Amino acid sequence: KVCDEVGHFAFEEPGGYRCLPEPDETAKIWRREKLKRIIIRDRSCPSLILFNFKNEAQKPPDEDDIINMRIVHTLDPTRIVTYNSDRNRTISHTERLEKDPFKLHMKPFDDTLYYHGWWDQHHWIPYVGYLDDYYENPRFYLRGVINQARAISRTDSLHRLKEDEIIFWGEEGAGGTMVSLGRIKNELERIGVTGWREREHIDYYNEYDRFLDESGFRSSFPTVDHLTMALGRNLHYYHGRALENVRMSNIADAYILNGWASGGTHSDIVDAYRNPTADPSILSYYAQPLYLAVKIRDKVLPSGSIPVVDIFIINEADIKGKHTLEIELINPDDTSVFSKNFTVSVAGGEEFGELLVEGIKLPVVSTPGYYKLKAILRSRKGIEATGCDDIFVVDYMTNPGISGKVAVIDTSGTVTAFLKESRDVVSGEFDPHTSKLDYIIIGEHDYNRVRNLGRQKGIRATDLILDKVASGAVLIVLDQADRWAQSLDTKALQYINTHHWRRNGRLFVGRSPFLNDLPQAQSMNWEYQIFYEGDIWGIGIGRLGVKTVVAVAAQHRKEILNALCIIPYGRGKIILSTLKLLPELSSVEPQSAVAKKLFLNLLEYSKEKKNQ
Repeated sequence: KVCDEVGHFAFEEPGGYRCLPEPDETAKIWRREKLKRIIIRDRSCPSLILFNFKNEAQKPPDEDDIINMRIVHTLDPTRIVTYNSDRNRTISHTERLEKDPFKLHMKPFDDTLYYHGWWDQHHWIPYVGYLDDYYENPRFYLRGVINQARAISRTDSLHRLKEDEIIFWGEEGAGGTMVSLGRIKNELERIGVTGWREREHIDYYNEYDRFLDESGFRSSFPTVDHLTMALGRNLHYYHGRALENVRMSNIADAYILNGWASGGTHSDIVDAYRNPTADPSILSYYAQPLYLAVKIRDKVLPSGSIPVVDIFIINEADIKGKHTLEIELINPDDTSVFSKNFTVSVAGGEEFGELLVEGIKLPVVSTPGYYKLKAILRSRKGIEATGCDDIFVVDYMTNPGISGKVAVIDTSGTVTAFLKESRDVVSGEFDPHTSKLDYIIIGEHDYNRVRNLGRQKGIRATDLILDKVASGAVLIVLDQADRWAQSLDTKALQYINTHHWRRNGRLFVGRSPFLNDLPQAQSMNWEYQIFYEGDIWGIGIGRLGVKTVVAVAAQHRKEILNALCIIPYGRGKIILSTLKLLPELSSVEPQSAVAKKLFLNLLEYSKEKKNQ
């Protein structure tokens, strides 16, 4: 009834119908009776459009399932009835069965059992935000024309979805983000805490609030809700761009966001108290009935690149005919640097998504910062639709420069090669007997061998690397930072633990000179996509004296860890990083420019202030 009141469609599944490994006779009687009662209770609700029996069942329907489907159809012949959601994972036409038991369904006012014509697939995003890989070109992009979880090449898609079936994206997302702890706390203070889940939320709130004070992140996130809303931003942005892809593909029939939280401490779109987990305008923009989908093929670019853009129309307003498409590129100084007009023809009708212009090459982008490409569609009546997209440009080749002596420990050779290429710095191998060093950079290495460098049998053990740091060197650890943190316990910090949270982790940044010319005071969104494309992990250490640059939260944990932190040690400092910096230094992908810039910032700004 609530769905009726607010105008939401309802997709209904009877909880407990799917019994594993098999239902016994009692369970069959129970679930059939439950089915009947559900149908009789809800069949008068206009918001209800579909009954589904099982979620992600791996066994085909048996005779009892078929009997139950006919009973449901008899009680309510006006709705679609499906046996299963998901399990339609094959992608080539030859692999699809013309009579697929998992596609069993019944249509309104039709007594036929159909085994073809309904295609439902679920996806749980492998990463926690938007990637440029999710849109490659008009023939190869996420959900619209391909079935893969992410693009695996930059060639045209081989697997166009079949138009002779209903294309039903049954569950999309399930990335999860932290609940709105501040608003929940305020609500619980009003109504009282009655159970363990409520106490957990209060406990989480207190931990987040304490972190903001102890880390110095309070200046970036004034309240806990400022932080939790920021953590949800990249997930909402992912959902919006994925929804946009599906709509502009002009083939999907339904799309369900998997993000309406239940009792847990995590959710995608709203939390268990129905608070939005980010600014609702992010997602609502991509749900407009009419707008221009501006698709920058690579949104993160190094300075000197040429962006390429395609422009689609999302058209549920049935505009049609010849129009003028105007585009304008705005640079980081808010100045127009390029504009062009195109004559386009809009089909309208059932073409609710349509490519208007493909492969527009924009001017070279040189100035670092955000560019915005604006698009306007005009008819004789005036403006019909608008749209925009952003580009983030990174200049890592020009900056203050690195002064001083640099030593590198890196069996891969990546660090040495990158320093030579980017700053013309010739670094040497670490020699424990060198009198003075300004920087020691540790890349790929054998930890036990490195920790024993310069030590001699029969002589009292000394830590020659830390001796260099105490004398004023900056130690940057890019590999096995957790083992180094553990070895520094009681010497330079309090080591607590290490957690690999993978896709559950949420990276975020405060304000720091190490983030110069990079986004600050936000959750790591698409600009930082190379860092959340893979395992997200961090180190738990005491915060006293430690400067956190990049932190890690998780959708179901109260701990907040360090992914990049600065630890004072004598006259020098130690920089520990769990971020995916090292492999990106040798990457040719444009998005790696952010990692390269951050790495160089660690060198170029670490000598300015001892404890920054």
